[in-house]
This record gives sequence, structure tokens and C-alpha cells, in this order.
Amino acid sequence: METHPVRNLIEAIITAATISEAIDRAWSNRQILLSPQCFRVLMDMLKAEQEQQGNSRRYEALTRLKQYRTALFQARLQNSENPDDRTIAATLPELIVVPLTVTVENVIQLFKSGDINARKAFFAELLPADLANEVVFSPQLDLALRVLNIRIEPYCRGVDIELGVTLSKAVYQLSQQVFDENLNRDYLYTAKGGARNYAIALMASGHHFEVLQFTTEAIQWLEARESRDMIAELLLNQVETHLILAQANKKQIDQFHFKQAEVLLEQTDWQSLIPADRPADRWQKIALEERLNKLIDRVIVLRRENPNHVEMEKQTRHDVLEKFKSLTAISSPEDEELEELFKRAETVFNRDIDKDIPDSQDEWIVQTQRRMDAMSHLLSGGSLSDVITIDEDSHVQWTESDLTQFEKPIRNRIQLQQRIRHASLSFSLKQQPEFEKIEQARVLLTDALKWAKEHNFPEEENSALWGLYLYYNHIGEYPPAVEALQTLWTNLEIIRGRIANPLERAGIMDKFPNLFSRLCQLLHRIKRPAELLQAIEGGKGRYLADVLLKRTHQLEQDQSFAIPAQFLQKLQEQGNAHYLTYFVGDEETYAVLIAKDGTFHIPNDPIPLGQTQLKQWLHYDNKQYNPLNPKSWGSFISGARRVIKDLPERLAPLISWLEDLVERSILQQDDHLCYCPDEQLHLIPLHYIPFRGEPLVKLFSISRIHGAAALTAILNRKPLRPAQYTAVHISAQSDRDPELNNIAEKLAAFRRVPDWLKQSRLTGQIVAEAEADLPTVAALPLKQRLVHFATHGIFPDWDTEGRAINPYENSGLLLAQHGQLPVTKEGTTTPTSQQVFDRTLDLTPQQVFDRKLDFWGSHVTLSACVSGLSKEGIGGDALGLEWALLQAGATSLLATHWNAYVESVAEFSEMFYQKWLFEGVSRAVAWRETVLNLMQKNPLPEHHVKHPEFFWAAFSLSGDWR
Repeated sequence: METHPVRNLIEAIITAATISEAIDRAWSNRQILLSPQCFRVLMDMLKAEQEQQGNSRRYEALTRLKQYRTALFQARLQNSENPDDRTIAATLPELIVVPLTVTVENVIQLFKSGDINARKAFFAELLPADLANEVVFSPQLDLALRVLNIRIEPYCRGVDIELGVTLSKAVYQLSQQVFDENLNRDYLYTAKGGARNYAIALMASGHHFEVLQFTTEAIQWLEARESRDMIAELLLNQVETHLILAQANKKQIDQFHFKQAEVLLEQTDWQSLIPADRPADRWQKIALEERLNKLIDRVIVLRRENPNHVEMEKQTRHDVLEKFKSLTAISSPEDEELEELFKRAETVFNRDIDKDIPDSQDEWIVQTQRRMDAMSHLLSGGSLSDVITIDEDSHVQWTESDLTQFEKPIRNRIQLQQRIRHASLSFSLKQQPEFEKIEQARVLLTDALKWAKEHNFPEEENSALWGLYLYYNHIGEYPPAVEALQTLWTNLEIIRGRIANPLERAGIMDKFPNLFSRLCQLLHRIKRPAELLQAIEGGKGRYLADVLLKRTHQLEQDQSFAIPAQFLQKLQEQGNAHYLTYFVGDEETYAVLIAKDGTFHIPNDPIPLGQTQLKQWLHYDNKQYNPLNPKSWGSFISGARRVIKDLPERLAPLISWLEDLVERSILQQDDHLCYCPDEQLHLIPLHYIPFRGEPLVKLFSISRIHGAAALTAILNRKPLRPAQYTAVHISAQSDRDPELNNIAEKLAAFRRVPDWLKQSRLTGQIVAEAEADLPTVAALPLKQRLVHFATHGIFPDWDTEGRAINPYENSGLLLAQHGQLPVTKEGTTTPTSQQVFDRTLDLTPQQVFDRKLDFWGSHVTLSACVSGLSKEGIGGDALGLEWALLQAGATSLLATHWNAYVESVAEFSEMFYQKWLFEGVSRAVAWRETVLNLMQKNPLPEHHVKHPEFFWAAFSLSGDWR
């Protein structure tokens, strides 16, 4: 069966004239729909549509067809008694794309005509019935446009951006026309709303230059009519757009657009544009000020991370003068040429520091290269007049390196460094180098590599290897590029092994920060999954090892992150377990699945989610509106800003590539999936992401681990059910607030699981409330036990000056201090400003290591909010309490991803313990059955939320699942 007929079938289904016709076509061709080839074509079409148009109606139809296919597939798996029973079709969503042409002109004409019936028929095809009726219910044009402005905002933000662009532009243009005809200020109001929505839609669709053009025109139109209350928002759109364009090239900041953003922020009188403190404008004022402050912070960060090449040039000139001073200090008194040249250079540089600045960063790189070549020439005994001249107009000229000099043998380390630097420069510029220069770079790097090896200069050897990687990657020769990076990695590990100082040892990899991301990219491209696994695990483990060394100086743990030889065997011995590991790059994520049969699998293409996108979605700077927490989805933050409401769906590409493995029965119902997250993925409960139309937990049990080495160590132990327990429960002072109505119930919830354990067959001890301080807890028996903490948890964001707080030192469990319960803000886990907490008296990762707490062989439950988080960034931020306890010997751990209700946590823990400890099932089965039971159960009546995931998805199992 050819791909072309399959694609034609899919097109025929999603463009059918009626819903019944679409379902007839799908049903009559269901065998084709169920084929693996159809699945691949459908996924390709979805991906292409997503890349081109985002949330278009066509994309929605393809998604619905995918859901239809999943339902058919599940019906076949269940061996339905009547395979021709079409009742399943009646329950499926619509698969039709309405062939409706929507243009700005059509919409304007529709509203100007005043024909309410025509308006109803038109909008009935575009919007849900309740919204459509609302939009057209009034014959008053200004009122209809005002309502339309309100209702299309979600479409402009992402529901259907294409439709949002058209409708908002129509509202804006029609309002302009009517206002200029009769000067009715009601239409000025609708014009401002239309302008706002149109700018939002243009930004969401990525039409950045159109944003700049439109907002400029809209500001001019509004100012001419003395209307200024929308100008601040339109200017902020311009600032944000300039910053997006400034960062379009990941390798180099665009200084023009960055400067434009700076100028707008610095020269605009924001105080006069942002509304005053009138009650009606309160939320708009808050939203604008918050957005303004965020953009200012963003500019500050970009300025720090991407210094302007003009400032770098000034600094370079200063550095060159210092080098000249050094040379004159060691030169002979008779060297009048050097002395005179230095004086002239100093005069020129100090007088004309702002003149002759390079026009671009590329030019600055080239000039800097020439200066470094000049210094190398002088230090090798060459003449100063060979490399620098000052003309009659006092312009300093740096002589370009004579390429013939590189034909001579390398004589010393300085010349070695010069050749590597010169060759690598060819791949550092935006302009494509000529073929002749590329080949010359290869020769220089190959010679430099050989000379560095022979003369034992490991740093230069590694620099030459990186340069050779750049060369081979540039010409598309990926296998030798991989070999260069793998050799570089091996060399760095050898260098690390020779260094005793932990801080110096841990900094070796910092010299090549992109080593593992580039290696993963290449290995995925040439489809070498076993080596990709090594790179992913090695990259994550090495950074984790380095941070551990920096924090704890524990050298004996430094080798625990390599993949053990027996890993594959141990995994296969589990029978139904698969191992999935991720590496998150800037723009893409790489993944490898080792199936239960020992086979390796990777996605066809890298997963199109990276740190840039994940950071945008998972900004974790506001606990009250944590985007991971289903309770926050869709909530207003301030003004018109909302928390994204479809986070699991946006994260679906992380696991959607596994569907093909289900089709091939490599992954099967009730299998176990153990995964190793990376970067922001540490934050995410993978089990609530949709997979084949349902949460992933409906198909698999799921657990987390910090790497293949950690998993092997656990699988080498015999799984045990503890016969003893240690329980700690401690509430906060705010839990006893007299203004609360449910004090007794809340305090009882903290005691519930410890009391339940006390009544069980287990033996143990309980430490409660003000007695549960750190010295007491640290002295408790913690080995080979069930250790249960029912406390408040804390996970840091930023300090009062906006600096990130290290979770290694500050995240964990709040304990009593000096005989007093901890203090929290009601509804959060943030200590109040009235009491300064000493984090060294809480159970933090740092305290686990400093006090050498031993949890060997224990299961630990952190019945506290945000206890299972490891904040984004494996280089330090992944060091949350969950990781620390596993490092301290715990075999398994149960923890939460967001601020869960204490009653819910107690119910989950109790149900999990009952199934695992007393009904004889594995931890994985106990966890999954508990999740599924809560999924079917109505939420607690006193805690109503729109998203039930809040109750059942908060808990992750880490470590041993057996």
C-alpha cells in the first residue's frame, strides 16, 4: 500500500461535507486506518500542520481522527463480540473541517449589513452555540463588536490563532471606519480592543515584523485621536517582539533589535501611560506593571549573558594596552620601536575609544583574532612592525595573519594555540566560510591535534578535537564528528581522574558545556541508540556528579553515574519493565527506550520540545499559580494573563512517539515504565500526560529514577517489605489559626497515617509536632523501615532580590525549631516575613549529606507539598530532597509535585500502604491502583476543583517499583 492513497483517504475523511459522511468513510476504511503505515502518515501530517499553522481547524480535525483511530484500535484489542457494531462511532467527536472562507472583508460586510440572521448562520459555523448567540444577539453594532472582542481573545491566544487574526483585524478596521465617520467614542473603545487582540494574535502566530508595523500604525492612529490608555500595552508588545527577534539566532544576539527594546524601555514615560489607581483600572495597571517589570528583568539578564560587541571591543582595547605594558616591561631599553608604538597606541585608544568600532560581532571576532595572532607572533620572537601599524590618521591597523606561516612546522605551544584558534574561527562566524578555508582549517586542526598529542598538551588536544567536530559537522560527515566528540569526552574523564581537588575536578566539563547536547544530536541523527544512551546517561550523570562534588566533596561517589555492565541483564530480569531516559537540549529533547526484551528504540525525529519552550510553560516563579498544578490551569494571574490550561496536551510529544511501539506490541498494557527525567522534566508527573486519548497511567505503571546506574544498584538488592516504621508528623502554626473553620480536621489529617500505622501489624515509633526538630529526627532509626513524613514542604524560587535560591540548601521538609512549630503563609509553603527561618534546621538535601543520614533499604514517603520536585537545571537544581534520600540509601520514595491537600495525601498514602504492605502487590501495582482508584472517585466534597488531576496525579513513585 503506497503512502499517497493513505494520505488521500485521510484528506477525504477530514474534509467530508457532513459529519455522517466523514464517519462512513472512516468506518468503511477502518482496516486501512488501523495499519501502522496509516499511523505514521497521520502523525507526519499532524506534525506538519502543527509546525505550519499551530491550532488550526485542520489540525483539530486530524487530532480527532487520531482519537477515532485509537478508539477503533482499543475496540479491536478488547475482541468485541460484534466487530461491525457501529455504536462506537456515535460516541466519537466530530471529524469534519467546515469548508468556510473567513476573510476580514467578509466579517466587516457581515456586521455593516445589520443582517442578524446572516450573522447567526456565519458564526454558528465558527464558534460554540452559546458564544455565537452572545456575539450576535444585539442589533447595536458597538455592543456586538464589544462582545466579539471579549469572546475572541482565547482564539487570538491559541484556541484558533488563524481565526483570531481575521476576526480581531476585522473588529479593529470596522471600528476605525465607524468612529472616523461619526466620532462615537464607543467605537474608539472597540477599536482599542480589536487592536489589542490583533497584536496578541500576530505575536502568537509568530508574525513578528507585522507586530511592529501594526502596533506603530495603531499607536499613531490612537494618539491622533487623543486616546492613550492602550498605548502602553502596544509598546510592550513592541518591546517583547524586539526581544524575540534579538534572540532569533541562538548563537548570537541581534544587537539592533536588542537596542530597540532597550531604547523603548528606557525612553518611554511609562508612568504617564499606565492607568492611574482608579478601581476600574486596577487589574490593568497590575498586569501592565508586572509585564513591564518582567521585560526589564529579561533585558538585564540578556545584557549580562550577551554583552554588546561594542562594549567587548572597548574591553579588548583595554586588555591589549595592558598586554603592551607587559611587553614593554620585559623589553630591552634599546627597543625604541616598541616603546614608541605603545605610546601612540595608548594615545589613540584613550582618545578615540568610541571610534572605529566593528559594525558587527563577526567583525569583532575577526579583529580579536588578529590581535591574539599578533600577541602570539610577538611572544614567539617576531617583530612588532609585522603585526601592527598606525597610519597618518592615527588609525590602528592589525595585520591579517599570513596564511603561509601555518605551512611551517609548529615550534611551541603559543603557535599551537594560534593555529587551533585560527582554524576554529572559520566555524564561529555567521558568514559561510569558503571551501578553501574550510579545508585549510581541517589541515591546521589535524596537524595541531597530532603535535599536541606528541608533546603532551591535553588542553590544546581537546580544543583541536572540538574544532575537528565543528569541521566534520559543517560538511555533514557525522560519524567522524561523533568520533571527535567521544574522544574529547574520554580525554576529559582522564583529566578529571588526575585531579584531587573537588572544585577543580568538577569544573573540567565546564570548558565544553555543549559537549553532550551536540553528541546526542549527532548520535540521534545517525541512529546509534546504544551510544545515544551512553551519551544521555553520561551527560546527565556527569553534571550531577560534578555538582555533588562541588557541594559535598564526596569523591567516593564520583564514579557512580556510568552505566554498569549488568544494567541490561538486570532490566530484562524484571519481565515487564522498560527503561526510558531523556536529555533536554535548548530546542529539542532526545530519548531512548530500552524495552523489556532488550531492544533499543528512539523517536524518528528529536522531540520538538526543549529548554526554551519548557521554561516558558513551566515558569515556576509563582507558587500560587504553579503551571504544573491542575488547580491553576486557566486561572487568571492578573489582568488578562492566564496560566496555560492545556499543559498535559502540550507535553504529549514527550511520549506520543511510543504509540508505534504499542502498535507493535513492544509496549503492552500493564507493563511498567521506569523513566529518568532531565532538566525541567524533573518537575513533570509523566503519568498525567495524555497517551492514546487517556492519561499514560491508564496503560502503564510508572516510576522515576535518577539514572541507569542508580537503577542497577536498586535492582541488585532484594525487594523487601519493611516490618517496622518511623513516622514524623508536624503541622504549622498557621494550621491552628482561630479564623479557620476546619482546624480539628486538618490536624487529624496530619496524624491520620501515623495513627493508622500504629494500629497495623507493623511496629515502630512516632515523633510529633514541636518535638520533631532536626536533631531528634536525625537520631531516629531510619534504616530498613517505612519512613513516613507528614509535614509541610518547601521548594524555593527566588529571594527578595530576585536571585534564584539553591534547592540543595533550601528545599525540603519544615521541622520544629527551638520547641516551636514552623510558620507558613496560609495556603503556601513560604515562610512569613515575620519570622526568619534557619534552613539548616530543616530537613534539606544538604542536611541529609552533612549529617550522613542513613536510609538504606527504606521506603520513604514525603507526605508534604512539593516534596518531589527537582527544579529545572541538572547542574545543581536537580538536587532536591527526593534525590538526596535515594542517594542516602532509600530504595523507594513517594512524593508530591504540588501543594496537595493534607487530607488527599493521607488518603493516598494509606491506600498505597494497604495494597503494598498487606495485600502483597508490588509498589508499582500499589501506586497505579491507588491512582486509578482516586481517578474514579469523586473529589473530597469540601475541595471542589475543575481538574480532578489535582487529586490523583500529584504523587510520583521513585526508585524500586518491585
